[in-house]
Amino acid sequence: MKPSDIIDMTVLAALWGASFMLMRFASPAFGPIPLAALRVIGASLFLLPLLLMRGQAGELRKHWRPLLVVGITNSTLPFICFSYAALSITAGMSAIFNAATPLFGAVIAWWWLRDGLTRQRVAGLAIGFSGVLWMAWDQASFKPGGTGWAVVVCLAAPLLYGLSASYTKRFLTGVPSLTVAAGSLPGGGAAAVRAGGRLVARRGPVNRRLGRCGVPRAGLHGAGLRAVLPADRECRTGAHDHGDVPDPGIRAALRLALA
Repeated sequence: MKPSDIIDMTVLAALWGASFMLMRFASPAFGPIPLAALRVIGASLFLLPLLLMRGQAGELRKHWRPLLVVGITNSTLPFICFSYAALSITAGMSAIFNAATPLFGAVIAWWWLRDGLTRQRVAGLAIGFSGVLWMAWDQASFKPGGTGWAVVVCLAAPLLYGLSASYTKRFLTGVPSLTVAAGSLPGGGAAAVRAGGRLVARRGPVNRRLGRCGVPRAGLHGAGLRAVLPADRECRTGAHDHGDVPDPGIRAALRLALA
C-alpha cells in the first residue's frame, strides 16, 4: 500500500466517523427521514455532474434497476436507520454498531453468493458478533424511554450495507464505481425526499440553528471524497473491488440544500 493510499483511507475514516457525531446534532432538528432525504439529494447534486462529466450517463440508463435497489439498501434506508438511532444513542455507539458491516457482509455473501468461510473466518465472525451482541445487550432496554428499538434499528443499517454489497457484486460487477455511487442515489432517494417533505410540513419550522451545527459540516467534500477517492485509487492501482460498495452519500452534501 502506497503512502497516498494510507492518506486516502485516513481521510475516508475520518469522514465516516464524523458523520455519526454530526447526525446527533442534525437529527433532532430535522427528523430522521427528512435528514436522510437531505443527505441523499445533496450527494446527488454533487455526484451526478461528475458522472456526466466522465461520460458515464449511458451506464446509468443501462443499469437503472439494480442501481435503484442499491440506492435504497445502501443509502436511503441506512441513513434513516442511523438518523433514528441518533435520537437515542450516542454517536460512538452508532459508530461501533456500524463496524458490524463486514460481519453481516461476510454472512450474507456466504449464504447468497456461496463465498467460502474458513475456520479462521468463522472464528472471527463468532468473536465479532459476540462483541456486537454484548454491546447491544448492555445498551438495549425496551422499557418506556429505553433505547432498545434504537439499537435494533441501528444494527439494521450495517445489515443493509452487507446486503447491498452482495447485491452489487451479483448484479453490478463491471460497472464503474462512480456510476454505482452517483447512479444509485436519485431513485433510492426519491421516496425519502417525498416522505421527508411531508414530515417537515407536519413538524413545522426546522430548528435551523441546531441543524446548521451538524448538517452543513457533513457537506460536499465528504460526499465527493467518499466516491472520488476510491475511484482515484482504482485508476492508480488498476484494481476494482466490485464487492465493496462505495457509500455514495455518507457525508451528504446538505450545504446545497440549506444554502
